[in-house]
Amino acid sequence: MRTITCINKENNMSCSFTESEFSPFILRSIDGIYEQSSKIMTSSNAFSDGSVYQSSVLETRNIVLYLKDLNDHTKNRQFLIRMFPPDTKGTLIINDDNLSRKIDYYVEKITSDSNYSVRNYQISLMCPDPYFYDIDDYIVTMASYLPSFVFSHEFNSLKEEFGYRQKNKLQNIKNEQGADKIGITIVISAAGTVKNPSVTRVESSEFIKVGTDTKPFMMSAGDKVIITTGNDNKHIYLESGGVQTNISQYMSDDSTFIQLEKGDNSIAYSADSGVDSIGVSIKYRIRYTSA
Repeated sequence: MRTITCINKENNMSCSFTESEFSPFILRSIDGIYEQSSKIMTSSNAFSDGSVYQSSVLETRNIVLYLKDLNDHTKNRQFLIRMFPPDTKGTLIINDDNLSRKIDYYVEKITSDSNYSVRNYQISLMCPDPYFYDIDDYIVTMASYLPSFVFSHEFNSLKEEFGYRQKNKLQNIKNEQGADKIGITIVISAAGTVKNPSVTRVESSEFIKVGTDTKPFMMSAGDKVIITTGNDNKHIYLESGGVQTNISQYMSDDSTFIQLEKGDNSIAYSADSGVDSIGVSIKYRIRYTSA
C-alpha cells in the first residue's frame, strides 16, 4: 500500500495520506513523483540542420496531491491551511511496499472545490532539488580500530589485546539505481602523525589530496579531516582540540571533490607518510531521479 507522509517542521505538524481509507483525507492521486523532466541546452548554427547538444539539467519538480474528504469540511480545510502554509518548507516521504524515499518541498498553493458531501483538494508542492533521497545515510568504514571484547568482560591473561586495526585500503561502493554525481562526506582520522592524506576514486583516477610538497599538511593524533563533496557543499575542515577550521587552501591544484557515479565506485586512501595511522569513513546518501 502506498502512503504519502508530509512533515512541516516549522509548525511541528505531519500528516499521512493513503489510497485505501479516510484519515480524514483519502489520496485520490498524486502527480510528479515518477516523472523525470530535463531541460536540454543546445546551440544552433545558421549553416547546419538541427542543433548541437550542450548539456542538460533536471527541472524543478512539481508534486501535486489530490485529496478528498467526506465530512467536517471546515475543520479539515483549516488543518490543511495550517499544515501547508504557502512558502514554507517541508519534507515528503513516500512509502511504497518496501521502498521509502524522501524529498524536500516548498508549498506553492492549495485549491479546493466542493461537490455536495465531498470536498476535493489540490496541494501543489515545488521541489527546487528534484531528487528523491534514501531516508538514512550509509556509512562505510575503510580503516579503523575494532574492539576485541565488550563489557562485562573477564580478563584471563596478561597483555590481553584491547582491540585490533582493521586495514582495508580499498572499498567498493555500488550505486546501482541512483543518479550520478552523489556527494559524499569523507572523515580521515589520525592515530599518529600523518602527512598529506588523500582519497581516490579508482575508476576515474580522480582524487582529493590535502597538502602538497610545497605546502605540506600535517595531522597529529586525534585530528580529523572532514571533506564534503556535495554540489553545494564542497569544503575541507580540520577538527583539532574540539575546534573546526576550514583548510580548503591545502587542497592540491590537481584535486577533485570526488563523487559517486552510477555503478562501481572503488575508493582508496593514502598519505605521503603515516598511512598506517589513518582511519577512514565515508558517509553518503543515494539520490534518485524519481520515486
